[in-house]
Formats: sequence, structure tokens, C-alpha cells
Amino acid sequence: MAEYLKNLLYMFTQKRMESSVINFELSEQQKSMQEAARKFARQEIVPVAAHHDQTMEYPTEVIKKAHAAGLLSISLPESIGGMGLPLLDQMIIAEELAYGCTGIQTAMAANDLALGPLLIAANPAQMERFAKPMVDGPSMAAYCVTEPNAGSDVGAIQTTVKKDGDGYIMNGEKMWITNASKA
Repeated sequence: MAEYLKNLLYMFTQKRMESSVINFELSEQQKSMQEAARKFARQEIVPVAAHHDQTMEYPTEVIKKAHAAGLLSISLPESIGGMGLPLLDQMIIAEELAYGCTGIQTAMAANDLALGPLLIAANPAQMERFAKPMVDGPSMAAYCVTEPNAGSDVGAIQTTVKKDGDGYIMNGEKMWITNASKA
């Protein structure tokens, strides 16, 4: 065990000495995406943010414009028409959109949260059926996890789903589900 740790430490320090300093500068492509998202936030989100905060009206028109600008399919794979961006690039865009209004950006980001399980485990047919609509239209998704007695602890969820003929019966209680009324 001691020999293993010694070798591991040697490899780590040797690698460190051989590697160059990490460059934290954004690439030109990242800077371009950042500027495009910033411009969208300034032109489309900022002017209506107060209205949506005060009225709690869902930002449907902003969502449609964000979809047209390609801002709702950034995590989806290119194979179904998404941008397939790495997480850092997604966060650069999210940060700029949140500058305009965190509430509106959250409605947009909830799509990616809801699509997470598909991105991790869906087969191609499931991706085509459930994720592709996010690319094709402005179609929204909701991630229905939070429950009164479980919070967001998926291990404590009490909602159940049972097959019933051609459909399903779901019993349980959810709360604070972003996009629930639009998904």
C-alpha cells in the first residue's frame, strides 16, 4: 500500500511539473457565446424583467425568442439538433442570461434540469421522443422532484406511479416545480 501511494504521489507531482499553467481565459468561441447571451439578456430580458417579477406572468414571449436564438437547446446533443455544449459553455450562457433576470433564466434552465435524466440514460428512441421537441419548438420541460416531506432528496420521495392498463396512476404531492404549468 505504501509503495502504491508513493508511486501515485510521484506520478501526480511529475505530471504537475510537466504540465503548463492552467489558462482560465475564455476561448474566442466562448467569448462570442457570452456576448451573444449578454446581448439577448439586455435586449429581450431586461426590458420585461420587472413586469414578470411583479405579475408573476410566465415569460412565454421571452422563451420563444430564446428558442429562436438557440438558447434552449444548448445541452442537447447535436445528433438531435441541439448545440451539445460542454458544461462550462452552458454556464457562461446561463450567467449572462441571469444578469437579465434570474427568474426568467431559471425558467429556461429548468429545461436542462428536466432533460438531465434523458441525457444520462435515454436510448436514441427516447431522445427523439422526449428531447427532440425541445429543439423543434419552444417546448418546455419540468423536473418534478420536490415534495413537502422530502424537499429535493430523491431518496425520500414518496410519490408512486403504477401501471394501469394503457396508462399510469400517479399518487403523491409535489411543490415548487418550475415550468409545471407549461411542460
